Amino acid sequence: MLPQRAVRAQGAVLRQLHAWLKEKDPSFGGLIRVQNKRNEFLWVHPMFEGEY
Repeated sequence: MLPQRAVRAQGAVLRQLHAWLKEKDPSFGGLIRVQNKRNEFLWVHPMFEGEY
């Protein structure tokens, strides 16, 4: 088995990943989208929404 390496999803790769996840789990496991102070979007449990 070949070693796995991390891939930073950006642009088309990120859109493809998002579409695949939405197809497999439209509710994203109950996570919600928030934006942090650096204007980055994160998916967090609703219990932690107020921290962002």
